[in-house]
Amino acid sequence: MACTHRVYTEQVLSDILVLYGESKVLQVKIIKTQTFFIKNFTYLVFDDQTQHALLVDPAWDMQAYDSALTENNLMLAGILITHHHMDHTDLAGKLAKKYNCPAYMSQSEAQYYNFSCYNLELIPDNVESLSIAGIKVGVFLTPGHTYGGACYLIGNYLFTGDTLFMEGCGMCNIPGGDARRMFHSLQKLKKHISDDVIIYPGHQYQRKIGKTFADVKASNVYLNFKTEEELVKFRMRKGQKGLLDFT
Repeated sequence: MACTHRVYTEQVLSDILVLYGESKVLQVKIIKTQTFFIKNFTYLVFDDQTQHALLVDPAWDMQAYDSALTENNLMLAGILITHHHMDHTDLAGKLAKKYNCPAYMSQSEAQYYNFSCYNLELIPDNVESLSIAGIKVGVFLTPGHTYGGACYLIGNYLFTGDTLFMEGCGMCNIPGGDARRMFHSLQKLKKHISDDVIIYPGHQYQRKIGKTFADVKASNVYLNFKTEEELVKFRMRKGQKGLLDFT
């Protein structure tokens, strides 16, 4: 069956932070999946009262997601995709079809890489928020690792995909990547994300996930460069030992 996509439309808010003063209690279930050497952290975010849930970057293990939804008596209302790489999208279309829900990705990401999947809804680059089954989602366009990657703020949790890790930031030397844009994306997060927000990236390396943004800022060198040139020079330096050579 051919994959489809739609463009999401909603009034742009001038300050998305006003969405998160509600008393709504959201829970996050961390789901770790793996195929060969690729390990991912994906997230099931749900409202205990309505039983509606969102999945962030589902990949590799359908049974893990089915079980998490069933065990918690949840209804999957949407899938949030931070960027197009296979380890973040592997099951997005299959889950969207199985549970008859939309999958969301930034419009610039999908169009640049010609990405499509079942029930894909494109988020225009000027849209700062979504409301999915009553769950408010802040959308931060954060290019750098890829052309149109995004981070999602839900309640007091920020899901950063491969834009921001505990130890560093995503690679910028791949198609659509740009270290200069990465600098400005990280500066955007520093400007808009509160220190007490919990950071959940797509992968875990030397440091445990789920730290506050204040903790991440204190130890992550990429959040402490003052200029674009400094970050570009360091991120693109020669002689890096591999993917985990953040410092």
